[in-house]
Amino acid sequence: MLELNLSYQDKNYSRPSFSRNEIIREPVGVCAQIIPWNFPILMAAWKIAPVIATSCTSVLKPAIETPLTASLLAEVISQTALPPGVINMINGGAAEGQYLVRHKIVRKIAFTGSTQVGKQIMQHASADLKRVTLELGGKSANIIFEDADFQNAIEGALYGFLFHSGQACTSGSRILVQRSIYNEFKEALLEKIKKVKVGVPKSPDTGFGPVINKKQGESILAFIEEAKSQGATLLCGGSRLKGLGLDSGWYIAPTVFEANANHRIYNEEVFGPVATLAPFDSMEEAIGLANQTNYGLAAGVWTNDANLARSVAGQLEAGTVWINEYHLLNSGIPFGGFKQSGLGREFGIEGLESYLETKHFGSQTVSRNLGSAQYTK
Repeated sequence: MLELNLSYQDKNYSRPSFSRNEIIREPVGVCAQIIPWNFPILMAAWKIAPVIATSCTSVLKPAIETPLTASLLAEVISQTALPPGVINMINGGAAEGQYLVRHKIVRKIAFTGSTQVGKQIMQHASADLKRVTLELGGKSANIIFEDADFQNAIEGALYGFLFHSGQACTSGSRILVQRSIYNEFKEALLEKIKKVKVGVPKSPDTGFGPVINKKQGESILAFIEEAKSQGATLLCGGSRLKGLGLDSGWYIAPTVFEANANHRIYNEEVFGPVATLAPFDSMEEAIGLANQTNYGLAAGVWTNDANLARSVAGQLEAGTVWINEYHLLNSGIPFGGFKQSGLGREFGIEGLESYLETKHFGSQTVSRNLGSAQYTK
């Protein structure tokens, strides 16, 4: 048993010389863990750490596109004092993933990836009522109020949707700007984007690099073309970049549309360097626009008014709300989403508890007489 205070006497319900109630937390058992390609080594570490901490075991499956770093991590773990069989890894695609989540020995599934696949995993898990933790897609709003530090908000909006070439589930891909500063903000954002260098990752002045592969690049370009056909206004970008050493990868120009809820690109996760821009007039409208989505993973609020920031953050349907910041994660703080952005939480105490079963020991400490029958519970 771990030394994580997994056993304790519940003093609120225990009565001296009458009853004792003890709470025990036990490892859930064998876990299937499936991670995506966008942060392969980081995702592997995030999944494996709570398994080790809670005395569970894991079979980890990295994405078929990025098997190497997880394999190296497994090799390193095999050289530690950790007993063999605690951390295991298999490679493969959808078939191998389905085999894992359907396997009778698996008690818990931890998945990070698309909402569509997350729904399929829930269906498979329901056959045996396996525990499920899902960290899924997002379409996060980044809200800029008129009193925000203007330059910081520009940087925050830019970083919010261009970080990791936009291949982050928390990407701030819906930029909402108060109408009083909307035109000024739009012009400044577009000017800032012109200075971002898209290039090879090895170059020190590269702002961001390519998306992962042809399939993803073509998916992003399809979103862009559909947005044009639906009447969204393209403000910048919108194409694949070539030449100057970029032909060997899928480099997508930073792309911004003026769009609204009538456009698919406003509602669905693109997973690339693409954002939509839209104005709002009031705090209530900003909150309504931000919550007008099936997702609820993250959001950003930019204002110098602390009361306004907390009021807005409290009404946003999102698992993480950054104030005058974006993409800042802390592995000691629970992370997860509302609505179709997932179930459960990773990180922090909540993340550990998702790998534990709770058991109650209740014992009677005195004898009772009921008529002629005497018994002890």
